[in-house]
Amino acid sequence: MKSEYYLQRHWAETVRLYTGLLDEPDRNEFLKNLADKDVLLACECRATFFTDDPFLDEYLTRIAVVEAVKFEKAKSSANGLLALAELNQFDEISKIFQSIPVGSDSYSHNQVVANYIKNGNELQIISFLNVLSQTNVELLGKALDMVLDQKIFFSNYSLQKAIEIAGRLKTDKNLLFAKVVCLFQLKSQIDDPNVIFHEFLKHKQLKFAERLISLTSVQVSESIVEYLPNYIKNNGHKQLISQLLNIFAKLKINLDDEYISICLSKSLNPLIKSLSLTFGNASYLSEDLAVKICLVNIDIGIAIVKRTNG
Repeated sequence: MKSEYYLQRHWAETVRLYTGLLDEPDRNEFLKNLADKDVLLACECRATFFTDDPFLDEYLTRIAVVEAVKFEKAKSSANGLLALAELNQFDEISKIFQSIPVGSDSYSHNQVVANYIKNGNELQIISFLNVLSQTNVELLGKALDMVLDQKIFFSNYSLQKAIEIAGRLKTDKNLLFAKVVCLFQLKSQIDDPNVIFHEFLKHKQLKFAERLISLTSVQVSESIVEYLPNYIKNNGHKQLISQLLNIFAKLKINLDDEYISICLSKSLNPLIKSLSLTFGNASYLSEDLAVKICLVNIDIGIAIVKRTNG
């Protein structure tokens, strides 16, 4: 079989079937040759056979590790890690991430994690999170964000593993513990949802804050609007501000018009104008709140009137 065929991922099932037709010596030789060009596909094929072959596994593991540590090539590195996961070599993955300097949070590492999560299955992802919880909590935080964005469904097996991860993080990594609890909806692990909620707001983890609200009852006072100035400081991110205002609405927080006016009209300028003008366009900002903002900025109000009247 020519390499230009079996290196195309949509041929993967054909390659697996072809591998199954070979006798053991020819199969091992084929997988070794394949591994030199696509170690992930070779390990996927190997995983379909349940016979013990430590020599083949050692060969494939060695090649997978070489690929996995090439962090500057995010896709290749992630494929190497997934190849190790196919062989259930999570100890090797653990060694790789233990070797990353503490506090390292480079773009290349984040890209590798993103590619792994995007292409891994449930078992591979939860096992990977478990490894990161023991070796690199900085990357674990980013990985949890990515898993939330992917909207991955987790079975009861993963929930049991998540409880182990949460228990490991509970003592000194409050934010990560809170993320795991919300991501896997571990209601039994929540002692005080209000503490977790404020932790999310303080660190601007609003997707997790919204998930917490849907998971359990959160009781907060109207003083939480005091988070707003920190979010809008230095022309803050529009989506974050929108999400925060939406959270206030979900919690039925009574927004003081004067306070909101002072915060928004004086601090945001074009950003608030953009929010106000797009409230009906997939923005978290409600129409009522947009109107409140417009009342303290006549230019924005005139723009909305013109748009409404065509």
